Amino acid sequence: MTIRVAWWKEYFLNLAEVDRLNASAERIQSSAYLGDEASIDARFHTATMFENCCAMAASSLKSHVWFIHHFKQLGNPLIDLPDSIHNVALCGIDDNSEVCMIDPNVTFTPASFHAPKAATLFQIHDSNQLLAALDMTNSETVTFTGIIFLPPFLFGDLANTNKLDTASLYQEALTSINSWIASFDDDDNTIIQNRQSNFRHILQWLWAVHQGNLIPVTPIQPSPGPRERQWKSVTHQNHLLSGKFPSATLTQAMGNLSTTSAAPPTEQSSQLTSTLAKIADIFQQQHTEDSKQKELKEPGW
Repeated sequence: MTIRVAWWKEYFLNLAEVDRLNASAERIQSSAYLGDEASIDARFHTATMFENCCAMAASSLKSHVWFIHHFKQLGNPLIDLPDSIHNVALCGIDDNSEVCMIDPNVTFTPASFHAPKAATLFQIHDSNQLLAALDMTNSETVTFTGIIFLPPFLFGDLANTNKLDTASLYQEALTSINSWIASFDDDDNTIIQNRQSNFRHILQWLWAVHQGNLIPVTPIQPSPGPRERQWKSVTHQNHLLSGKFPSATLTQAMGNLSTTSAAPPTEQSSQLTSTLAKIADIFQQQHTEDSKQKELKEPGW
């Protein structure tokens, strides 16, 4: 079933497969790495298959992340010149996510380091503890890339914080994961600890981003080319009821509405894409002005 909602955040929370994705949380959070034997191209290709999950990417601003989704390779590497192949993704979770260029050799290059084990991770309750010296006796070697995908329940809770700093998101992730584990109503401490261990990768990734030098960053670089703009327009129109599009398109989309949401855009998403959104608005204004000028010169064109 096709759904169309107001904001990308609502899209990821209203998909028919939400329950299945939540049940696959452990595999989802490890999907961007795939093991040492996987190539960078394979990791990026895997990311393109996760159109039903949102990811976090490490920001170039220390101890911050941003939401990223709908990875896509524009162009055919078998027939197109290398310079015409563009790897992109959508940045932000409001009604007008921007197209950003992705360098797989940066974002999907694995980084290995020591990180706390689950027993320590679930006892961290403030930013000072996040930056505390690593206890090597209770650590393990981990490998991550610059992004990590989120199961829907955790994405929703993190997005609702309206924050992008890792200290705030780490604490919310703890609360969200503990609530999820509590929903199973387990009495056996071993089972509870095993469930916590299954979610340690997300906490380790946030812990590592908070350190500032362990996870490769993904800079926000807009990609305003015509092919990118067309792909963005089609992707938004397929899934969103957005005021950023012409009224005729919006009316048609509303006529095919399956699921709607009246939730307002989140503050952190608006802050994240405000500058990039201005770029899109400028393109739209220029297009409107050009159309007006053309209409004056060539009535009825």
